[in-house]
Amino acid sequence: MNVDAGDAMKCQAFSMLLEGSTKDWFKSLKPESISSFDMLKQSFVNQFLSASKKRCPPNYLINIKQGPKEKLRDYINRFNREVISISCSKDTAYTPILAGFRRGPFLFHVNKFPPKSYEDLVSEGYRHDIAEEMTYDTLEWKDLSQPSVGDKRRERRNDVRDKPTFEVFQRPKGSKSILQI
Repeated sequence: MNVDAGDAMKCQAFSMLLEGSTKDWFKSLKPESISSFDMLKQSFVNQFLSASKKRCPPNYLINIKQGPKEKLRDYINRFNREVISISCSKDTAYTPILAGFRRGPFLFHVNKFPPKSYEDLVSEGYRHDIAEEMTYDTLEWKDLSQPSVGDKRRERRNDVRDKPTFEVFQRPKGSKSILQI
């Protein structure tokens, strides 16, 4: 890089802050292709920031729904990525994330005890997801071929209770019923 001393220090400091794909991009720059820190800044913005900003209004978030088999944590993470990508405030995102939860115990809980802020809602969602995983109540952990505890209890109850058997009484031929007498 052909830069003066001040710009060289800024470029070095900038490169130390990069991680992952941004660091790979920085390493892939051709030698002497950047002549100033401003040029590096502009190149970085062109590469990463302008392409990642979606031009969607905040009401776009209302269309993001939790899938039928999607874990709560995965839905919250996906929703948060969308919030960041459209540069939306957390206050604006509160109602759309609520509208996107699928029916179930968590949605019932949040409607009964509404969190005060978006951050509280998200942390409550993470806690609920952890509790679900700890009880192995998700379909991934459940072996559907095995009967659950409730099924075993019902089976035992049915074994204990003998169904009454009724013998069908048949009148001898030629006898009259009580009503005919």
